[in-house]
Amino acid sequence: MFEDVVKKYEKNSIVIAIIMTILGVFLFVKPVTSITVIVSLFGIITVLDGLLHVISYFRTEESLRLMSFELVEGITEVIVGILIITGGKTLSTFFPIMIGIWIIIKSIIKFQIGMNLKSVPDSNYLLTIISSIITLIFGFIVILNPFSSIIAVTRIVGIYIVVYEIMNIIESVHMLKVLK
Repeated sequence: MFEDVVKKYEKNSIVIAIIMTILGVFLFVKPVTSITVIVSLFGIITVLDGLLHVISYFRTEESLRLMSFELVEGITEVIVGILIITGGKTLSTFFPIMIGIWIIIKSIIKFQIGMNLKSVPDSNYLLTIISSIITLIFGFIVILNPFSSIIAVTRIVGIYIVVYEIMNIIESVHMLKVLK
Protein backbone atom coordinates (compact mmCIF):
# COMPACT_ATOMS: atom_id res chain seq x y z
CA MET A 1 0.00 0.00 0.00
CA PHE A 2 2.69 2.50 1.05
CA GLU A 3 4.87 1.52 -1.93
CA ASP A 4 1.96 2.13 -4.32
CA VAL A 5 1.44 5.61 -2.93
CA VAL A 6 5.15 6.40 -3.24
CA LYS A 7 5.28 5.00 -6.79
CA LYS A 8 2.29 7.10 -7.82
CA TYR A 9 3.85 10.19 -6.23
CA GLU A 10 7.20 9.62 -7.95
CA LYS A 11 5.56 9.05 -11.37
CA ASN A 12 3.57 12.28 -10.96
CA SER A 13 6.74 14.00 -9.78
CA ILE A 14 8.53 12.96 -12.98
CA VAL A 15 5.74 14.37 -15.16
CA ILE A 16 5.71 17.67 -13.24
CA ALA A 17 9.52 17.80 -13.37
CA ILE A 18 9.50 17.36 -17.15
CA ILE A 19 6.94 20.17 -17.54
CA MET A 20 8.95 22.41 -15.20
CA THR A 21 12.16 21.61 -17.12
CA ILE A 22 10.47 22.74 -20.33
CA LEU A 23 9.38 25.92 -18.52
CA GLY A 24 12.96 26.47 -17.32
CA VAL A 25 14.33 26.08 -20.85
CA PHE A 26 11.67 28.53 -22.10
CA LEU A 27 12.66 31.06 -19.40
CA PHE A 28 16.30 30.74 -20.43
CA VAL A 29 15.81 30.83 -24.19
CA LYS A 30 12.97 33.40 -24.36
CA PRO A 31 13.29 35.64 -21.27
CA VAL A 32 11.45 38.63 -22.79
CA THR A 33 8.52 36.50 -23.97
CA SER A 34 8.51 34.75 -20.59
CA ILE A 35 8.13 38.04 -18.73
CA THR A 36 5.24 39.11 -20.97
CA VAL A 37 3.54 35.72 -20.53
CA ILE A 38 4.00 35.84 -16.75
CA VAL A 39 2.49 39.33 -16.57
CA SER A 40 -0.45 38.20 -18.75
CA LEU A 41 -0.99 35.09 -16.62
CA PHE A 42 -0.94 37.27 -13.51
CA GLY A 43 -3.64 39.43 -15.12
CA ILE A 44 -5.75 36.39 -15.97
CA ILE A 45 -5.39 35.00 -12.44
CA THR A 46 -6.37 38.40 -11.02
CA VAL A 47 -9.52 38.51 -13.20
CA LEU A 48 -10.46 34.95 -12.21
CA ASP A 49 -9.92 35.69 -8.53
CA GLY A 50 -12.07 38.80 -8.88
CA LEU A 51 -14.85 36.82 -10.54
CA LEU A 52 -14.71 34.27 -7.72
CA HIS A 53 -15.13 37.08 -5.19
CA VAL A 54 -18.13 38.48 -7.09
CA ILE A 55 -19.73 35.02 -7.28
CA SER A 56 -18.99 34.44 -3.61
CA TYR A 57 -20.65 37.75 -2.73
CA PHE A 58 -23.87 36.77 -4.47
CA ARG A 59 -23.79 33.28 -2.96
CA THR A 60 -23.43 34.65 0.56
CA GLU A 61 -26.58 34.94 2.63
CA GLU A 62 -28.10 38.40 2.34
CA SER A 63 -27.83 39.00 6.08
CA LEU A 64 -24.07 38.28 5.97
CA ARG A 65 -23.41 40.58 2.99
CA LEU A 66 -23.72 43.64 5.22
CA MET A 67 -20.08 43.36 6.34
CA SER A 68 -18.75 41.75 3.15
CA PHE A 69 -16.42 43.63 0.84
CA GLU A 70 -16.20 40.79 -1.66
CA LEU A 71 -18.21 42.58 -4.34
CA VAL A 72 -15.96 45.66 -4.28
CA GLU A 73 -12.86 43.50 -4.02
CA GLY A 74 -14.02 41.32 -6.89
CA ILE A 75 -14.91 44.20 -9.21
CA THR A 76 -11.61 45.94 -8.39
CA GLU A 77 -9.63 42.77 -9.13
CA VAL A 78 -11.46 42.24 -12.43
CA ILE A 79 -10.69 45.83 -13.50
CA VAL A 80 -7.04 45.60 -12.39
CA GLY A 81 -6.70 42.20 -14.09
CA ILE A 82 -8.08 43.57 -17.37
CA LEU A 83 -5.68 46.52 -17.13
CA ILE A 84 -2.80 44.10 -16.56
CA ILE A 85 -3.82 41.94 -19.51
CA THR A 86 -4.32 44.86 -21.90
CA GLY A 87 -1.21 46.69 -20.72
CA GLY A 88 1.03 43.62 -20.45
CA LYS A 89 3.84 45.02 -22.60
CA THR A 90 3.92 48.29 -20.66
CA LEU A 91 3.78 46.51 -17.31
CA SER A 92 6.58 44.19 -18.44
CA THR A 93 8.70 47.31 -18.81
CA PHE A 94 7.89 48.55 -15.29
CA PHE A 95 8.09 45.10 -13.67
CA PRO A 96 11.89 45.15 -13.28
CA ILE A 97 11.76 48.65 -11.79
CA MET A 98 9.15 47.49 -9.25
CA ILE A 99 11.39 44.53 -8.39
CA GLY A 100 14.37 46.90 -7.99
CA ILE A 101 12.40 49.19 -5.66
CA TRP A 102 11.27 46.16 -3.64
CA ILE A 103 14.90 44.96 -3.35
CA ILE A 104 16.04 48.42 -2.19
CA ILE A 105 13.31 48.66 0.46
CA LYS A 106 14.08 45.16 1.77
CA SER A 107 17.81 45.99 1.82
CA ILE A 108 17.25 49.12 3.88
CA ILE A 109 15.14 47.15 6.35
CA LYS A 110 17.84 44.47 6.50
CA PHE A 111 20.48 47.15 7.08
CA GLN A 112 18.48 48.51 10.02
CA ILE A 113 18.14 44.99 11.44
CA GLY A 114 21.93 44.62 11.15
CA MET A 115 22.46 47.90 12.96
CA ASN A 116 20.02 46.82 15.68
CA LEU A 117 21.86 43.50 16.05
CA LYS A 118 25.14 45.35 16.63
CA SER A 119 24.39 45.59 20.35
CA VAL A 120 23.52 41.87 20.60
CA PRO A 121 26.50 39.76 21.70
CA ASP A 122 27.60 36.99 19.31
CA SER A 123 25.31 38.21 16.53
CA ASN A 124 26.35 38.19 12.91
CA TYR A 125 25.41 41.85 12.54
CA LEU A 126 28.35 42.58 10.24
CA LEU A 127 27.30 39.82 7.83
CA THR A 128 23.76 41.20 7.83
CA ILE A 129 25.01 44.73 7.13
CA ILE A 130 27.33 43.59 4.32
CA SER A 131 24.56 41.46 2.81
CA SER A 132 22.14 44.39 2.92
CA ILE A 133 24.65 46.69 1.20
CA ILE A 134 25.26 44.14 -1.56
CA THR A 135 21.53 43.67 -2.17
CA LEU A 136 21.02 47.45 -2.04
CA ILE A 137 23.59 47.85 -4.83
CA PHE A 138 21.89 45.07 -6.77
CA GLY A 139 18.55 46.88 -6.37
CA PHE A 140 20.02 50.07 -7.82
CA ILE A 141 21.57 48.11 -10.71
CA VAL A 142 18.14 46.62 -11.48
CA ILE A 143 16.55 50.11 -11.48
CA LEU A 144 19.33 51.71 -13.57
CA ASN A 145 19.38 48.87 -16.10
CA PRO A 146 15.99 47.21 -15.65
CA PHE A 147 15.63 45.39 -18.93
CA SER A 148 19.04 43.68 -18.95
CA SER A 149 18.73 42.88 -15.25
CA ILE A 150 15.35 41.20 -15.56
CA ILE A 151 16.51 39.20 -18.59
CA ALA A 152 19.54 37.99 -16.62
CA VAL A 153 17.39 37.11 -13.60
CA THR A 154 14.86 35.31 -15.82
CA ARG A 155 17.63 33.28 -17.41
CA ILE A 156 19.14 32.42 -14.01
CA VAL A 157 15.73 31.28 -12.77
CA GLY A 158 15.37 29.20 -15.94
CA ILE A 159 18.74 27.51 -15.36
CA TYR A 160 17.88 26.91 -11.70
CA ILE A 161 14.55 25.30 -12.61
CA VAL A 162 16.16 23.05 -15.23
CA VAL A 163 18.93 21.87 -12.86
CA TYR A 164 16.52 21.37 -9.95
CA GLU A 165 14.01 19.44 -12.03
CA ILE A 166 16.64 17.22 -13.65
CA MET A 167 17.84 16.34 -10.16
CA ASN A 168 14.22 15.69 -9.20
CA ILE A 169 13.76 13.34 -12.19
CA ILE A 170 16.96 11.44 -11.32
CA GLU A 171 15.82 11.13 -7.69
CA SER A 172 12.35 9.93 -8.69
CA VAL A 173 13.69 7.38 -11.18
CA HIS A 174 16.09 6.10 -8.50
CA MET A 175 13.23 5.84 -5.98
CA LEU A 176 11.12 3.88 -8.49
CA LYS A 177 14.02 1.47 -9.09
CA VAL A 178 14.48 0.99 -5.34
CA LEU A 179 10.77 0.20 -4.92
CA LYS A 180 10.77 -2.49 -7.66
